Amino acid sequence: MVITRRVEFSKKIKTKIKKIKNKNMNLLALYFILILLFIAAIPTRGWERERGLTLKTSTKNASFVLSYPSFNSEILDRQLEKYLRYIATFGPPDILIVGSSRAIQGVDPIALQQALVAIGYPRLKIFNFGINGGTARVVELQLRQLLTPEQLPRMIIWADGLRAFNSGRLDRTYRAIIASPGYQRLIAGIRPQLNYSTTTNEIITPLERIQPRPIQPLPQKLPLPSNHPGIDQINFLPGVPTTSVNYKMLKSEKRIKCNTDWLRKPITAIRLWREIACISQAQLPPAIMAKMSDREFSGFIVVDTRYNPTTYYQKFRRVAGEYDGDYTPFRLQGEQTNALHSVATFARNKKIPLVIVNLPLTKDYLDGTRSERERIFQEFMQQNARVYGFIFRDFSRKWLTEYNYFADPSHLNRFGAEAVAQQLVQDKTIPWPI
Repeated sequence: MVITRRVEFSKKIKTKIKKIKNKNMNLLALYFILILLFIAAIPTRGWERERGLTLKTSTKNASFVLSYPSFNSEILDRQLEKYLRYIATFGPPDILIVGSSRAIQGVDPIALQQALVAIGYPRLKIFNFGINGGTARVVELQLRQLLTPEQLPRMIIWADGLRAFNSGRLDRTYRAIIASPGYQRLIAGIRPQLNYSTTTNEIITPLERIQPRPIQPLPQKLPLPSNHPGIDQINFLPGVPTTSVNYKMLKSEKRIKCNTDWLRKPITAIRLWREIACISQAQLPPAIMAKMSDREFSGFIVVDTRYNPTTYYQKFRRVAGEYDGDYTPFRLQGEQTNALHSVATFARNKKIPLVIVNLPLTKDYLDGTRSERERIFQEFMQQNARVYGFIFRDFSRKWLTEYNYFADPSHLNRFGAEAVAQQLVQDKTIPWPI
């Protein structure tokens, strides 16, 4: 049936081409190229079955499956699979963003890429490998144990805050990971890798085709979707919404919109291109139509929630810094500092530039206790930056009252994540890859 559709379509195109063949040879060449693109876009699995052939599906269009025990962290499992998919599609990133939940929703990789392009850099590959609860020890594990040398980036942006480097607090995330079946397999020498399933195909937009999209002005009000999960009281961490898609309905709607009436009308190259794209997409399986957005594929979690102090503290109890488990007890010398030194030394030996960013906080979050400990932390990081050769940038007080940039008192939303990307690009001392 696939072959029949191709033949019928080709006959119609040939009829049109004959009418204009002597008028415009350049347009004829364009039609020929578009026909080839159309043929390449139509799934060939039915034809393979009819002919009894077994063809190897390309890794770019394959369905990637990570078969590996859990690391006792759903977000780490998911981010790891995304990262391996990213590498299988594009190769190792030029820039890798690491850190906790503040990083995964606080630095937009696509906005950073576009901002760098705007000042003359090539379209760099950027991935956000942040995970909820990530500490210095977790980042050390990611970079030094989980990833192979071939999977490492050319530059690392470590975006987080004091919490990740406080050795006085209990590191539940790291303890859960090292007790996991996934970690036991890792230290046994078996590394995570993707299996390429040929049961479904998924089209990923090539990185070079991702067009820069100007950052839209911040709206006055950001309406929340009806199914928004709200805020988790623990560490003020916004929940991650899930979506469900009726693929059958989407596919049906695609088919309704696509028709061949254009074949009986005066033809133009633009109309031909649009209809070919429409027809080919209408025949794609659900896995293709459900492809991740550029930001999701790059590891970033988009959070639209806008922080409003008045309504926020009507729902959640205000916790003073002296009772906040992220700040009390407070100790900078210990296992987290050792992990920081390990990562910094590792990056320096690998000649990978390391930029550590202390992400923004809100004014009402920085009470007396937190402010004093943030000051000590900043001095500590500046001293270590001089000794270990990394770059430290303090954004903690950058937008104290710009609540539109925040999802809660200590986590940025998508607009704050874009603003951080812009702020980083304005720093002329950062050695971006070229």
